[in-house]
Amino acid sequence: MISLALICLSAVGFFASRKTYEYPVSGFEESTVEDTAYQTYTDIGLFPGIYKVCVEYESELTEAGYSKAYIPGYPDGLFFTNGEPLYGALGYTEYEMWLYGYTGHLYVDVNKGSNGLTVTSFKIENTGKLFTMTGTALLFVAVLLSFLIIWKDGLEAGLITKEQSAVLFSLIVICFFSSTMYMTGYQYSGIDMTYHLNRIEGIVDGLHAGFFPVRLEPKWVMGHGYAAATMYGNVLLYFPALLRILGFSVLMTQNIYSVFLNIICVAVAYYSFYMIFRDREIGVILSALYVFSIYHTDKLVVLSAIGEVSVLDMMPLVIYGLYQIYTCSEETGVSLRLCAPLIIALSVIVQSHALTTELTAILIAIFCIVFFKYTIKRNILLNLLLSAGTVLLISAWFLVPFLDYFITQNLHFRYYGRNSIQSNSRSIFQLFAHFYIVGRAGEKGLMDKLNIDVEGVGLIFMLFAFVFVISWIAGKYKSERQNSIMLAGKICTVFGLLLLLVSVDIFPWDKIQYLNTVTLALVGMLENTYRFWGWGTALLTVSAGCVMYFAKKRSHRRYKFMVSIVIVCIVTSGMFYMDYLMRDHNALRIYNPASMGRGFISDQEFLVEGTVLEDIEYRYPTVENVDSFDNYTKGDLTASFDVTASDEVSGYVDLPLLQYKQYKAYYQSNEGKWSEGTYFGKNNVVRAKIPAGFSGHVLVRYTEPWYFRMAELISLVAVICILLYWHRMKAENRRSKI
Repeated sequence: MISLALICLSAVGFFASRKTYEYPVSGFEESTVEDTAYQTYTDIGLFPGIYKVCVEYESELTEAGYSKAYIPGYPDGLFFTNGEPLYGALGYTEYEMWLYGYTGHLYVDVNKGSNGLTVTSFKIENTGKLFTMTGTALLFVAVLLSFLIIWKDGLEAGLITKEQSAVLFSLIVICFFSSTMYMTGYQYSGIDMTYHLNRIEGIVDGLHAGFFPVRLEPKWVMGHGYAAATMYGNVLLYFPALLRILGFSVLMTQNIYSVFLNIICVAVAYYSFYMIFRDREIGVILSALYVFSIYHTDKLVVLSAIGEVSVLDMMPLVIYGLYQIYTCSEETGVSLRLCAPLIIALSVIVQSHALTTELTAILIAIFCIVFFKYTIKRNILLNLLLSAGTVLLISAWFLVPFLDYFITQNLHFRYYGRNSIQSNSRSIFQLFAHFYIVGRAGEKGLMDKLNIDVEGVGLIFMLFAFVFVISWIAGKYKSERQNSIMLAGKICTVFGLLLLLVSVDIFPWDKIQYLNTVTLALVGMLENTYRFWGWGTALLTVSAGCVMYFAKKRSHRRYKFMVSIVIVCIVTSGMFYMDYLMRDHNALRIYNPASMGRGFISDQEFLVEGTVLEDIEYRYPTVENVDSFDNYTKGDLTASFDVTASDEVSGYVDLPLLQYKQYKAYYQSNEGKWSEGTYFGKNNVVRAKIPAGFSGHVLVRYTEPWYFRMAELISLVAVICILLYWHRMKAENRRSKI
């Protein structure tokens, strides 16, 4: 009831507070500083809210100026905004500001540059999102309190044990300390951060434009549209996109989502390792070891690679899913419940990161081939096929467009030269890294190899792998030879160490690349060999669990010693690394999308081959052999205009939209209506051909083809069927207990 009341109040506040304040374009102060003209609106009075500043203007310049809102002398923490550039061809700009207290002295600057700019309209709109944002936060608090009350009642009623409560408390502590970096008033400037933040903004822009699911990001690449949503899985990014729509700033959204990824990592790791070892304490220890691992921290903080972090969070569940299928009895048969962990994990991986999907598929294929005599057993084979088929059905909505673009459209993908993999491969010393030591991984001298950045799996994982292998060779585990946990430990240790071996510079990647053109392309697509460390870390976590599991069975004192070693290593490595990054990393405060830039794309990936990114800017259409061109309007992945072509020859209009598949031009004139596909214009923009003598209206827009929609329907039906199956199984379990 409390949650429902909060939702209703938020909805009422959202609509009640929406109001637009218009200001006369003459009501401003003008000034000049170093040949730069400023137009400033002063002493604007506003109540608390989330507002949108809207400026319309006229200018012939590509980059005409900049607009920024500020409140002189206003207390820190009560007003947030970044402002927005003004582009001449765009003709308008808008940006949000977060105001948490009343002010009567809001200033809005319009930097007009040295060549002038004319403001034609200025207004401030109350978006009403303060209520939806506050309501969402209160709803979360209400759900959390309800959960704690239910847990407390269950504990008092004996339905929940003290051991389970201790586990929950331990996991909360782990989540808290692994997320301290994101409980600040700023964000850390990871290398890929703005790229992934633009992916989130792309989903927001696409949803606002009425597209679901989002295939092209409408405002990316200077409003030309970009195909990251088609080529880079983003299923988990709809959550932070929803937060942005509800009113959270870019900074708050990024920090909340990073905490969310840590929570998912801790929960999935605990569940997976607990289900393998059937020991809650070991499950908690391994979840802490995994979330504080150097590679997970490096990916989340140093690189801000949230796509790869998403799949890292799922790797323990893949291991448990395979473990459960291969250790099931012959009488088990085919069961969605048995396959559920593998299905969930692989579905997230497929829809989050393509390169990790390829690597995961190769590893699973190798595993199935190596253990072929077990794989071909009827129950195991059928459950594997059921898992694979279900993953494909659930992921069809993403895979069909991805394969369509990958196969039929000439897109640019990162490709490194012949020596790139070998030169980018890591040193064997990095596998044993424990403390953060400043240096460069690419250097080849002995001292440079010792003096490197932390990037490896970490000393603690290598120590546990060493102990496991030595104990195995020495025959310490002879009595456990048929134990499924022992077999899992052997397999994970061997696979994990082999992955680490192929990641270092002693492995002959250069020789493999030179074999033929196929190996040259495949190895080049790997980009960097450190990608093997993700699976290496996950697999060696199982090795660590095996060492602790068998130590606990034989000697509690030895087990306690190992736990102490793990805690010390987590504090001196993972937490030390995080503390170092908090002191050394650049702190950013990005509230609006403009602060990230809307033009940069790393390595020009996913652009049509041959596109010159530097030549793309906000611009007006280019017309040829056209007598008149009027009423041009540019929208999100759309453009419309009235045009009259020459009677002698056909003309064309090049629009500021990148020519991806599925753009169509719709023509309407006195002669009738028709539609046809678009063409490649200069620098691969959308070109609409204008027939000779045509006079009328043209609309160009992106439209999903029927087979995209069919794939979405297949995925929706698959998810509904799985939910119905799960509901039926729950009902049968309840009836069986009566």
